[in-house]
Amino acid sequence: MQDAIYKDIFEKTPNNIDLPVAFKHYNFSRALASEEPLMKFANGQSFLSRFKAGTGQVYLCASPLDPAATNFPKHALFVPTLYKIALYSGTTAPLYYMAGNDNTVQAGNVNIGSDDVFKVKEITGKTEFIPGHRSTGYGTAIDMGNQAKEAGNYMLMAGNDTLMPIGVNYSRLESDLKTSTPEEITEGFDKNHFDNFAVLDVMTKGVSKSLADVAEGTQLWRWFIFAALLFLLIEIALLRFLK
Repeated sequence: MQDAIYKDIFEKTPNNIDLPVAFKHYNFSRALASEEPLMKFANGQSFLSRFKAGTGQVYLCASPLDPAATNFPKHALFVPTLYKIALYSGTTAPLYYMAGNDNTVQAGNVNIGSDDVFKVKEITGKTEFIPGHRSTGYGTAIDMGNQAKEAGNYMLMAGNDTLMPIGVNYSRLESDLKTSTPEEITEGFDKNHFDNFAVLDVMTKGVSKSLADVAEGTQLWRWFIFAALLFLLIEIALLRFLK
């Protein structure tokens, strides 16, 4: 019972868990390599198994659902098992397709009139195109190619009927995380005559000091005090030593 079907059914799996009992059962053939046992007997034989069949799955129980053969239909695991089987049996389509990529959408079995065509339409109406399509063993494959170049929400339509939504996003790799150096930014400012822009040196001065210098400008009052004291000393020296 390690399969995902039984995940989260128990808060904690007890050591002496009560499992279904089979009074009569068939033996599964080992010829199918796609078998995935969900529940087994104590002797290792399969009681409930899953088999792959095309794009779908087949679940097979070794005992008929008869009270004379097994108590599984009346067991507490029966309803959660059927619920999880239904939940996991649905086909999972991608959440979105990449803009500009050669995308193919699986649309399942679609009946389309002879005069109708498939269309992919962006919901705001700014983009619409006719994709290619082909029949496969599992339904209809819609070949959008790279015609969906912008991110957005699209609808797959057959004539005037809406079949399914299609999400298109930009690749997560489109952002270049490389940054310019302060020298390159300063060179760009000079080249484009951005005289009122400057690069703050926050690494040596810190953010607060750099912002204060920008707000208050270059402060010269210390130099004026120093010059006043220097001139005062010169004046005292002149008065004392020159008659």
